[in-house]
Amino acid sequence: MRDLKNEALLSSGVRGGRRSIKLHFAQAIAWGLLLFGLMAVGEYISVRNLPAGTQFVLSSHSYTALSHNIKPAIGISLVVGFLTLGALSIRPWLRWVLTGFIFYLLVIPLGTFGGTNAVAIVQRGDIFVVVKRFPLASKLVHAAQIDEMLVRNSESTRQLILFIHRNGEIPEPLNCEYVRRSDLQTSATLGRLVDALHSARVAAGRE
Repeated sequence: MRDLKNEALLSSGVRGGRRSIKLHFAQAIAWGLLLFGLMAVGEYISVRNLPAGTQFVLSSHSYTALSHNIKPAIGISLVVGFLTLGALSIRPWLRWVLTGFIFYLLVIPLGTFGGTNAVAIVQRGDIFVVVKRFPLASKLVHAAQIDEMLVRNSESTRQLILFIHRNGEIPEPLNCEYVRRSDLQTSATLGRLVDALHSARVAAGRE
């Protein structure tokens, strides 16, 4: 009888442990999706409130692009969940501190890095307004300040990088949003933007 009771307790403990692990990973994924959602909202606000001028929108809201962007958020969240798995055996408040600390170390820097990419560029003559995700401020760049521009190509994406020269300082790289090759509309927009930048730099005597 005692053996049956011990076996029942052990089985109940295993089920409870599995539920705790599932809940732990679900919470980690929820945090990652929250960060992704905040970036998506900031991008939407910026694109919907572009200044007047010739607009080049580099962000895409197609299903393929969204799935491509959401996968890293889930992947990073799973890594955070795995690294904090041992926190299940400590006190709840300390578990939250540890999870938040590792989440801050891994997710926030990556989100900040991707969140600072330009989602659109608006041309006003020889001035280009570089628009980033809300609430980040836009930047005004004169064609003469663009020291170099580079289109980084990979198998599935393209990314425009501008090197901005200010007051004799070392050129500062300005990264634009990644454009999926499969997104033909946004790829065409990127091509037009590169042509516009090239023409403005020629007129400014930079090429």
